[in-house]
Amino acid sequence: MKSAAVVEWLGVNEITAIIAAASLAIGTYLSWLRVAQKLHTLDQVVVGAVLGFCFSLIWFWSWDAVVMEAFNSDLWVRVSILLASAICCLGFVVYVLRNWLRLDR
Repeated sequence: MKSAAVVEWLGVNEITAIIAAASLAIGTYLSWLRVAQKLHTLDQVVVGAVLGFCFSLIWFWSWDAVVMEAFNSDLWVRVSILLASAICCLGFVVYVLRNWLRLDR
């Protein structure tokens, strides 16, 4: 769905085609890697892909229907959304690094 957001933002052109192809290629490779390393079965990867697509579609539509209007209308909403996103990303990075360091022992 990131590709859909980029297409809506930039229109259909060479850049959006490359982004869409790269997103699909990276997603396919990572899915294959999960199955090849026996971290998931093929069925689990397919269900995860379908659920991920459905949730991204819902988020894309809800952003356009609800959040975008509030985001554009008020500075505090923008700050809150960006701050919450930054905190989530930072929390994820800390979580991954802690687990990574724990596995190295």
